[in-house]
Amino acid sequence: MQGVATRRSLALLLSLLLTIFLAALWRPGVAHADGGGGCNPLDPSCTVIIIGPGGPGGGGGGGPSDNVCHNTDPHQGCNPCPDNGVSAPDPAACAAFDHNLFCSQLNPTGIDPVAWQQELQLFGCANNAYTPVNPAVLAQQALATIVFPKPSGDRSPSLSLLYQGLPFTYVNLWTFFWTDPATWKTLSATATLRGVSATVSAQPVELDYDPGDGGKAVACGGPGRAWTSADGNAPPSDGACAYQYKSVTADPITSTQTIVWTITWTGTGNSAGELPSLSTSTSGQLRVLQVQVVNR
Repeated sequence: MQGVATRRSLALLLSLLLTIFLAALWRPGVAHADGGGGCNPLDPSCTVIIIGPGGPGGGGGGGPSDNVCHNTDPHQGCNPCPDNGVSAPDPAACAAFDHNLFCSQLNPTGIDPVAWQQELQLFGCANNAYTPVNPAVLAQQALATIVFPKPSGDRSPSLSLLYQGLPFTYVNLWTFFWTDPATWKTLSATATLRGVSATVSAQPVELDYDPGDGGKAVACGGPGRAWTSADGNAPPSDGACAYQYKSVTADPITSTQTIVWTITWTGTGNSAGELPSLSTSTSGQLRVLQVQVVNR
């Protein structure tokens, strides 16, 4: 009986020691929405959120505290204003959440200071204040990632035909110009930050031709098309774009084709807008010759 009592005493002692050990590891007011395992503060999916003294559902008025919640599961409801792009925030809870209070917090106990600063940046904190994500700014960032093609600069007569080393055309000939269809298509890009996104769309709307002889530029509402023998020397039709030079040029001139792009964007929260139009250009030299008539 004495051995049984000794074993029971040892078991109780071990249980007591284990309880003390676990209690030492537990810090009031810290909640882990992932079930207690915590999350890596360096992981962008981990959002550190102030939840006020007492932890989730606890008392306190949400004043300065090192109580934090490591939220890796957006469905646990730990973060009332998730910025992870997975779950939609509760507008009321998000509005009541004191972002600036969060951003002003000192480094919480148990979290590496460097990791904490990275958390603040991920959340949108700068200089101890919260900076909301502006979809219009994201639209600008998305636009900067688009590579806009230049017009191909095609023209008739064929650029492969040369006179004194340069392409040419003739006086009073309808000189067709066009750009490769591959350069005439809508482009788009998206930028996302902390659950807010903006998608920018760039659409080609005009192909301009500056003839280079001092004449007025021609604007076409499409990419133009190549000249065919069926066109003869008739004015442009069926989507064609052309210019008619009126006099011979003594020296080479430089013509320029330009694609004009209109830029629009849409973003989170039914936000939308327009950005200034852009243009891309291609230039090339040519000569304007007089048609030679040979009498026989």
